[in-house]
Amino acid sequence: MEAECLILLFYSRTCPFSCLAAPHFNALPRAFPTIKMAAINAIQYPSFNTQFGIAGVPTVMLFHNGRPASKFNDTEYTLEMFACFITKYTGVKPVEKMFVTSGDFGGPVPSVLAKEPDYLLGLAWAVILIAAAVGISRSTGWRSLMEMIQNTWREAQAQHEHIY
Repeated sequence: MEAECLILLFYSRTCPFSCLAAPHFNALPRAFPTIKMAAINAIQYPSFNTQFGIAGVPTVMLFHNGRPASKFNDTEYTLEMFACFITKYTGVKPVEKMFVTSGDFGGPVPSVLAKEPDYLLGLAWAVILIAAAVGISRSTGWRSLMEMIQNTWREAQAQHEHIY
């Protein structure tokens, strides 16, 4: 019985690298028609990231009979590099000359960068700034600076009262 393989792309519409990889991934089904291809928006479904150890996007994984078999660990997201990865781990060679068409830029994986606000990133920065402010406010250097400012203020007030 022949094993089933699946190539899964974890991507984000807000990631420029995912958008660069998208047309190349979209062209893969023509080169490997016997292998199933799928993509998942890693931002919308973060539980899959945890389940499969996805630390960044884009990430391409090979599944063999429903189980993770290998991860694409290259920094060059091109059709040729994807094809080398697939051939290396499955033994399946591309059936035709590989090329990216203008239609591959249209989908199914989007290649246009989406400008969406990242609320979690904003929240993370707010937590970092609050933690830094609390840490600084409890430091001896901050206390010394505040005492120096208060003393200078008091002296200026005292000088001002003597002028009248």
